[in-house]
Amino acid sequence: MTIGYSESDFARNVTKEVEIADYRGEFGRDRDRVLFSSAFRRLAGKTQVVSAGEPGDFHTRITHSIKVAQLGRRISQLLQQKADVARSPDRNGSYPSPDPELVEAACLAHDLGHPPFGHAGETALKEAADEIRRDELLRAKCKKEEIDKKVTDYGGFEGNAQTFRILTKLSVRQPRGSQGLLLARATLDATIKYPWLRGTPGTRPDKWNVYPDDEEYANWVREPGPPLGAGARRCFEAQIMDWCDDVTYACHDVEDFYRAGLIPLDRLFHFFRRPSETTLATPRAAVRFFDFVEKKWTINGRGFDKEKSLQAWNSIGQYMRISSPYDGRKDTKISIHRATSALLTFFVNAIEPSTLPPHRYNAELVIGDDARLMCDLLQELIFHFVIERPALTSQQIGQQRIVKGLLRCYYDSERLLPEERQEEVQAGGDKLRVCIDHVASMTEYGASAMYQRLTGVDGGLHTDLIWRT
Repeated sequence: MTIGYSESDFARNVTKEVEIADYRGEFGRDRDRVLFSSAFRRLAGKTQVVSAGEPGDFHTRITHSIKVAQLGRRISQLLQQKADVARSPDRNGSYPSPDPELVEAACLAHDLGHPPFGHAGETALKEAADEIRRDELLRAKCKKEEIDKKVTDYGGFEGNAQTFRILTKLSVRQPRGSQGLLLARATLDATIKYPWLRGTPGTRPDKWNVYPDDEEYANWVREPGPPLGAGARRCFEAQIMDWCDDVTYACHDVEDFYRAGLIPLDRLFHFFRRPSETTLATPRAAVRFFDFVEKKWTINGRGFDKEKSLQAWNSIGQYMRISSPYDGRKDTKISIHRATSALLTFFVNAIEPSTLPPHRYNAELVIGDDARLMCDLLQELIFHFVIERPALTSQQIGQQRIVKGLLRCYYDSERLLPEERQEEVQAGGDKLRVCIDHVASMTEYGASAMYQRLTGVDGGLHTDLIWRT
């Protein structure tokens, strides 16, 4: 049966409700609020894998988010169809199916908190935030043994936590004086991948979804379900959003870099065998790739099962029938589009929700081991052939310098901040957190232009408006 949404799921954390429900429904309104927000619009100027200004048909954060949202809607509709079959008179069963508008809203919102320059910018902003916070504590003459804990407790920077902050605090809507997009509780909950604060024992040290400043709001969001903390379950819609994010990255970004000539799909799979052959040979390019994956997964503790990985690889090859490098010919375009479409269909059909009572916190999105492994291997293709290339590494070093330099400049001279941010500081807001919020919001063009202005590389004009954004 369809997941039953209660009045608690529709609740909005506002002191004065001035809006009237309309034909879109509660979650439809939320979807539109995310789509029409300035934070979503800025994703057009932010990196997915390579810089948003890179020539070519590469995905940016906004095109990635749109495709994640479309996949989320389609999966939700598929689950609704299965739910209808399950509750037919001859079946009399139950099947959890989420609201498509809710899932789409969460998918559209999932990357709003990403700073300029993608994961390189995220790492730089985290490191710079921790450095400045540590300097503050040293100046305050805190004991050295206390500093590490206080730096962790401060929250630093994390893209998912920034997303929650944008949705609940930084975006501006009516009524006057309100904060955030005023989304329904269930919609906000569906954006939370990692329901804990930084440094929570028993959780991943590199991922968290809530800053201490936003803990009270997050507790309100999680009130109907498991509280924040280690082992806290994600709601069913958040599980779908996370899978759509992984699949979209694995499929569409691999396509991007095949078209750019960086991922040699034509040399990674064998599609034909002689009648006398009983096994598929592994191409040399794939052997080198597997050596990379085995080393990486062994180092990070995941472990590497070569036999299962080869089976998953050959399964990918059944869809990825690319016989030549990308040359721009129509037949080549058709081949890669067909391969991407077939893989997406496979990954959508690979999900199978548990048959627990259909509640948002009971339902579990079950993904087959083969499908998960296939998705992971596709993602590693991007890492091996693109992210580890010296050309991208050299860019990221410069991009991280920009992000760190901007945060330090704004922190040292808060009058450089736009008036809205200055008002937040004057109203008692934490200056470092305000500066982090501002740098994270910048597009890559804006960040580069402002950095050049502040460092004297290109001073620009006095009448430039770049300093106001």
